[in-house]
Amino acid sequence: MLDRAVDGGYHPGVVGMSPTSARMRSRLRRYWHGVRSLFGAENAYPLLLASLVGALAGFGVYGFRALVDMITSLSFGSGSVVEGAELLPWPVRLTLPVVGIVIAWSLSRAFIRADEDHGVSGVMEAVALKGGRIPVRALVVNTIASSVTIGTGGSVGREDPTIQIGSSIGSIVGRVFRLDEHHMRVLVASGAAGGLGAAFNAPVGGVIFAVEIILGSAAIRAFSPIVASSVVATAITRWLLGDTPAFSIPEVALRSGIDLVNYAVLGLIAGLMGVALTRFLYGMKDRLAALPGLATPVVGGLLVGLIGLVTPEIYGIGYESIDVVLRQSTPMGALALLLVAKLLATSLTLGGGGSGGVLVPSLFIGVMLGGLWGDIVNQVELLPTGTPAAYALVGMAAVASSALHAPLTAIVVIFELTGNYGVILPVMLGTIVASVVSISIEPESIYTMRLLRRGVHLRDHSKASAILTMPVAEVMTDATLKVGPSVPFGEVVDRLLAAAGKPHYVVDDEGRLLGSIHLGRVKSLIGRDSPPKGTTAADAMVRETESVRTHDDVETCLIRFSSSDLPELPVVDGQGKLVGVIRRRDILELYNRKLLDPSEWGVVFLQPEEGTGARRRIELPEGYSMDVIDVAPTFVGRTLRDLDLHNRYDVLVLGIRRETEDGSIHVVGPDVNMPLARGAELVVEGPKERIAELRSLVFAG
Repeated sequence: MLDRAVDGGYHPGVVGMSPTSARMRSRLRRYWHGVRSLFGAENAYPLLLASLVGALAGFGVYGFRALVDMITSLSFGSGSVVEGAELLPWPVRLTLPVVGIVIAWSLSRAFIRADEDHGVSGVMEAVALKGGRIPVRALVVNTIASSVTIGTGGSVGREDPTIQIGSSIGSIVGRVFRLDEHHMRVLVASGAAGGLGAAFNAPVGGVIFAVEIILGSAAIRAFSPIVASSVVATAITRWLLGDTPAFSIPEVALRSGIDLVNYAVLGLIAGLMGVALTRFLYGMKDRLAALPGLATPVVGGLLVGLIGLVTPEIYGIGYESIDVVLRQSTPMGALALLLVAKLLATSLTLGGGGSGGVLVPSLFIGVMLGGLWGDIVNQVELLPTGTPAAYALVGMAAVASSALHAPLTAIVVIFELTGNYGVILPVMLGTIVASVVSISIEPESIYTMRLLRRGVHLRDHSKASAILTMPVAEVMTDATLKVGPSVPFGEVVDRLLAAAGKPHYVVDDEGRLLGSIHLGRVKSLIGRDSPPKGTTAADAMVRETESVRTHDDVETCLIRFSSSDLPELPVVDGQGKLVGVIRRRDILELYNRKLLDPSEWGVVFLQPEEGTGARRRIELPEGYSMDVIDVAPTFVGRTLRDLDLHNRYDVLVLGIRRETEDGSIHVVGPDVNMPLARGAELVVEGPKERIAELRSLVFAG
């Protein structure tokens, strides 16, 4: 595709093309081919697009920060927000948040549908359920609404808008270059990484956030573009804004191993605080949403203004207050007041309709909680203790991890924000304890809770979860190896040998399952002593046969398989009648088909890459091939479930080709319950000799 953009169209010497343009095109073409040579054609293109998204995200974040700074300067004057707020007349301080929240609320009501989310929750939904497609209006609305909310004193962070900016840019670039859903998702996650990395000068944190929260996986193919985007975006903001940590703190270290007990207790408290933040925020949303019309943002803004009259530190992002607590001793009463004030102000801002992020407020609450706990343990002195600043640092990571359900992101972001690695063990311990406590009490994070309240269950929509909840009836195959209880033992042995030792099932005249006969069972009977004359299948069967019912799900089968070494399980209906079998390999193949990207298999359709003469490779194990064969006459009218080609011929049906009335060819997925039509073709993969055997049936018919 990029080759078409680089090599197609104008060329040096074409009329209308300047020598400078020709040289630039030539250099771009050489650069592109160099990247392809270095990384390979399949990897170079995503990396290049991710780098483009990162660059655009970096400039976008810079523009957003400039817009926020401009509005903040107009509201509170240049310099410190806290000092500027204290110089303003109290009526202005009271009403400033109202203005910002009303504007943000109005924009959202006018341009964002009720069934849509913007910010991180919206990005998560777009990646999981919408193929990475984010409407452009969400980018515009969220950028303006968040800028006004933060700039007028709304108590929120700027990471949600920056993530939205980067993700939306990734979605736009993906649509421009017409990427498929898989690559769209990766590009959106790359944009999110670039947005967060650029906003906090934390490239590694941006990567971990995108993988842990946005994608929910760490596939290598997705990881590389995300890294590229985050690095490029952060490099641009460092070039424009400088390379300094967000907070400057003195060196802190773990004084004694026994002090880890104090940090573990802090993690426990932080876990409860994260749950409180999530539940209080959405509880406040419900209460304010119950007010009529414009009263919601007005009341929310006025309450934020009232809190700001007492504690101006809650206005805006709050970096100043975090920095003060990390660098110097703060009275316990002030820490407790700021903790409660920020919890209230953030909930009122977002509940009233303001726009912004929750990561920085969770850091603010965490640093106050950690500093407060640090003062307490230093006064009690039951154990060797670190400085309050060390506890504040751990509290930041622990509360953020608890609210976001993202321990890795919290750990990495904290270190990149502070540049201090002296308390890595306490930070890791406190963060993990907080996450475990939080998830145990509240399974939903502060992001997924927003979606859940709209009826969107991201976990239920994952491919793996969908497979686990599939009913057995959709995965099982017919049970053809059945015998009656009175069949002689010798005939049973012959049948087992003819079926290569596959299990046989003993059923009565009504088809009810009585037991199973395995080759190992027969060997034990023969090896111990010759079975007495008159021995039947009923004598040789295992009566306590492990089975599943048609309404059971795949997860139940996996549990049963984990406690035995059986290759398959019989499936019975409500009356105990044998209706099919489900095999281990059927479940594994189901996972392969549903979870693995075709590009990971080495089994893909042969087709040219757009704009190039190259073709995608087909890599199969030795002795295997993929081919297209006509449907045999004896197969017409029968279903793939009836034919059971995988069991009988060891081939996998990948698709069905059909010619439509207008002469075009369509390839559809293999529907096991749809009768095969005359003239259709099967796309199959398997051992070459078995495919040839299957093909011979076409001519035999």
